[in-house]
Amino acid sequence: LFVLPLALLPYALSYLVWTVSTYLALNFALSKFIATRWAFFGLLAFPGVLMNALTGQNGLLIAALFSLACYTLDKRPIVAGILIGLISIKPQFGVLWPVALLCGRHWSAFASATVSTVALAAIALFVFDVEFWVEFAKRFVNAQQNLDSGLMDWIKVPTVYGSGRLLGFGAAPSYALHAVVAAGAIILMGLAWINSAPIEIRASLLALATLIVLPRVLFYDFALLALPIALMTATGLKSGWRPYDRPLLLLAWLTPLIGLVLAIALKVHLTPIVLASLLFAAWQRSVPEIKATPGA
Repeated sequence: LFVLPLALLPYALSYLVWTVSTYLALNFALSKFIATRWAFFGLLAFPGVLMNALTGQNGLLIAALFSLACYTLDKRPIVAGILIGLISIKPQFGVLWPVALLCGRHWSAFASATVSTVALAAIALFVFDVEFWVEFAKRFVNAQQNLDSGLMDWIKVPTVYGSGRLLGFGAAPSYALHAVVAAGAIILMGLAWINSAPIEIRASLLALATLIVLPRVLFYDFALLALPIALMTATGLKSGWRPYDRPLLLLAWLTPLIGLVLAIALKVHLTPIVLASLLFAAWQRSVPEIKATPGA
């Protein structure tokens, strides 16, 4: 439904419209949290944006919907729920939203997201007929089989599971390790939402936990990483910096690029370590009386 109108345009023009419009959507969403004149150029130079532009992927759109849903959640929960429902165009990126909404007791947004998701699926069924859903199911199963059987290029899968496979472990031990790390990420995220931490922290943890929990994430999906980077930067400017904040944020900003380069060169994924470190740093911000240096 999102890309159908683009089929009416010549390919090169549709690619340009798609890339520019989704970038502007993400820039607009992030500007709600951090309004500086440098944010536009910082996002433009973000390697996650470049990888989406090169592949024509939908990561910028998903990140924009994710960011706007977080921004509107406390202000206009019904609107937030509709935006969460739209994330179902790439359903794995909505996997932790129900957990966050339940932990945060956002009942209106939860109901709105449910209705929005079902309505979007129904509209797609009406427009495209049932064959498209059958094909979707087949491709979903095929992608999972490729992941489990080792047909993936593990260098392109910078997750805990992908790290295990890249190191030569089988599917079972790699899934076990992934499950342990994913459980830790969900617990920290859930605690922050239960305790009603500032939305900047809750949103950062939700985005980071989503990237950590999914066993199959490719480097172009890391456009979503722009959200926690922007929100933690805004938090640092507002509340002060801890000694490791800015180096860690710089490393995270570079991760979509250097993570791939290092994986090719060293046959080891460092990306999950960066994500876990940033998630823990964000969670610490949810603990009262953090120690930072105001104005540093």
